[in-house]
Amino acid sequence: MIGQSILISVLVFVTPVTPADGAEPSVPPNIGESFERTMEPLPGLTSSENSGSQGTTGQPLATNAGAISHPSSSRFITDSLASSRISQRGLSASCVDASESTTIPLFLWTEVPKEELGVSLTKWRAFYTRMLNFVLGNCINSRTTRLILRVIHPNFPVARPMWNNLDESPLLTELLSKLPDGIDLQLYPYLGGRSSPAAWAAQSTLSDPLDGVFSYAVAWNTKLASLNITSRFTGIVLDLEEDYPWDWTHIAGVKAIHSTQIPSLGVSIGFDEIVKLKRLAPFVDDFYMQMYDFYTREVRHVTSNYTTSPFVVYRDNPVELANWLKAEVLTDPDLFAIYRKYRKQIYVMWSTQNRGSSDCIYPLRGTCGSHYEFGLFSAKSFNQFIKLITTDPQFRLFHGVQGHGLFQFDLIQNDWIPV
Repeated sequence: MIGQSILISVLVFVTPVTPADGAEPSVPPNIGESFERTMEPLPGLTSSENSGSQGTTGQPLATNAGAISHPSSSRFITDSLASSRISQRGLSASCVDASESTTIPLFLWTEVPKEELGVSLTKWRAFYTRMLNFVLGNCINSRTTRLILRVIHPNFPVARPMWNNLDESPLLTELLSKLPDGIDLQLYPYLGGRSSPAAWAAQSTLSDPLDGVFSYAVAWNTKLASLNITSRFTGIVLDLEEDYPWDWTHIAGVKAIHSTQIPSLGVSIGFDEIVKLKRLAPFVDDFYMQMYDFYTREVRHVTSNYTTSPFVVYRDNPVELANWLKAEVLTDPDLFAIYRKYRKQIYVMWSTQNRGSSDCIYPLRGTCGSHYEFGLFSAKSFNQFIKLITTDPQFRLFHGVQGHGLFQFDLIQNDWIPV
């Protein structure tokens, strides 16, 4: 099926529209929206290399100078580190019994519910507080190993930027300053449109958007070190569907400049985009394989319809769902063999979407995504599924990959959150 021109729903943004003077810069829609597209040529490569493939400006960050003295400032953070940076807590009585479930290590992919948050500092603080609470203890008994953190650009939103002053950013005051030790951080920038590349370029001494992204991550690491916070940004994650000129030779050069502090580069691609995986492997360290929006030999977008979704048919039945994945998704073509070859670069990403519900952390226009997937499963059943496919010899689907994770935080059902 890889060689065919098919329609498949992927992690993708609509091309932004340049705003009128004084208007808010164009930004991507919240992830969780998906639409159909024919697989496009691989960005940044020549036509021959693509053969057969499926498929606001501002000043550089001031991290200390001119910081306003209030409870969200560096001094407050430093004084409160001992009490706020606590170990990951256990589950509440309303969740899975931790003594009867296995702790599962997972990364967490995050987006920004920009329409919900607007320019309210209170709402932005609540957003990162809710994220922290999930990391510290959740009903699926997950230990968060890595946070992939969306930053549209440092000066967003223009009316009240939330990321440009590191000392006062809610990202620091409500999340990063309070994380348990040892959680890896990945910066996930938006590079589409016109305003975002310009804003990122303003962070670079070279006036280069990608260099600005890396430089911004380095600035964060400097700030985290000054506060004795152990977490660091170790990588950049790119969305190849954004309308940005992906020049992989240039990207490799920028990455090399910052490799001491930011050693890894990641991208998210469809579970079956094998040609893209092979072509980008020399440039990319981490592939986040979108293990969702499946199709079979008989049905395209099988999870977009309630009656055909295997997450409905095998709801809360981890064994049968694993069997279905083996038979209908991973066997033809043999994705087992392909994933095995690139296992040192692969992370598997599972979707928390539930199109038929609005009972998630931040619903997207009234619904928890556009598909019927793990948002239908109970906390206990999801825990059992991850345990099954990672430890059971009979069902181990992705032996040797670097990890599994959740797409995405906003769409996690409230039943997975402690009361």
